[in-house]
Amino acid sequence: MLHCQWRLFWDSSTDPLADPGDQGQNFLMIAAVDGRLALAKALVESGVSPNTSGEGSTVLEMACRGGRINVAQYLLSKGAKIRNAPSCEGVLSGK
Repeated sequence: MLHCQWRLFWDSSTDPLADPGDQGQNFLMIAAVDGRLALAKALVESGVSPNTSGEGSTVLEMACRGGRINVAQYLLSKGAKIRNAPSCEGVLSGK
């Protein structure tokens, strides 16, 4: 059911998931903060950039700040740039 609901967003002429909302957080940022790896994967595989940012933070930065290492590692594997997320360096290296 969830897959069908997400598909409706991508079938529209505009992609509301790829642009930050009023608060500068899109669904990928929320997935990263909440540690919802499956949702993060679905969004990235559907075309949302792993380098999404809003209000001065990247989605990778938000995952690291929240201790969501599994999401952060996934985003890195999909091309997220660690140079845009300085707080991730210590978190991902275990320091």
